Amino acid sequence: MKRLLPFFLIAFAMLSCKTDDEITVEACAEATDVQATTIGIDQVSLSWNHDNDDATFTVEYGPSGFVPGTGTFKDTNTRSVELSGLSAGTNYDFYVQSICSTNNTSMQSATFSFTTMPPLVVAQFTSNLSDMNLYVGKLKDLEQSPYTIPYDLATPLFTDYAHKQRLIALPPGEKMTYIDEGLPDFPDNTVISKTFYYYNDENDHSAGKHIIETRILIKINGAWQLGSYHW
Repeated sequence: MKRLLPFFLIAFAMLSCKTDDEITVEACAEATDVQATTIGIDQVSLSWNHDNDDATFTVEYGPSGFVPGTGTFKDTNTRSVELSGLSAGTNYDFYVQSICSTNNTSMQSATFSFTTMPPLVVAQFTSNLSDMNLYVGKLKDLEQSPYTIPYDLATPLFTDYAHKQRLIALPPGEKMTYIDEGLPDFPDNTVISKTFYYYNDENDHSAGKHIIETRILIKINGAWQLGSYHW
């Protein structure tokens, strides 16, 4: 019996080692259903799903194309995060990394992106038309800001065959009312613009525009003030 004891001890040790080797820790999964919602001028809400209720997360973000590891980091123990202090009208990339434990983190997620809203229209005459924020993108494209409303006249005046782009920008949270015979009454800080231009090729509008002038009306303290920007 004494001779067999060493063999039992060796077999027990081998079985014990095998059991230890088979103990594995499930890898921390990546976040799923990642999305950007409630995008504003300088803030955004990010959210995602994860199958580990105890997981925490690190979000890294920065202007589109930034190198991972050089961005801004924000930690959270929930499945969402609010980012603020962003630049208006800017494309951003972000990554989400899941942390299941100190030594068990997920791979960095794929790249996700969002674009903040453009800046608000400025209700004052600026040195450059571009600083009024009536347009987004390249100024020469006359791509209107989402805060402006295009309008036209039932009986426009003839202006030597020039085209006219007319825009109204009401101050945030305000609306126009009607007075007398249905004439519109605009709130203070309303901006109205009219831009005169010709197409370089009337048969091919993609050839661009030759822009002549942009006239601006701004209602300040109940009175309209007029300005003009020549291109």
